[in-house]
Amino acid sequence: MKKILLALLLVALSSVSVFAAASGTIGPGINVVSDDTVAVPIGRLSPNVYLTFNTAKGGYAIATINSKGTKAFGGSFDSNTMYVKPIEKWTETVLESDINTNDSSCFDDWESI
Repeated sequence: MKKILLALLLVALSSVSVFAAASGTIGPGINVVSDDTVAVPIGRLSPNVYLTFNTAKGGYAIATINSKGTKAFGGSFDSNTMYVKPIEKWTETVLESDINTNDSSCFDDWESI
């Protein structure tokens, strides 16, 4: 499962120029696309996997979590570092307060891997 999360994150990280300005969380089985206008397919979320994002024309920050897991993984356009954070209690919006900017500053209290 970690490989799937990492692969999804890497695909999304390589697609910075196609994200529209938005933020939020999307859930399992959802097709991830570039934006509502162009809708270039990026990937599909696996069962139990949620993607939290904050995007703008100038950059993005995203994180993934498996609802049955204990860790969240994230990254941003301005850093080659992958970040991890232990999650004690999972909720659908558990990462929205963390992913509150569209750059790596939202991972200041996360561990780099």
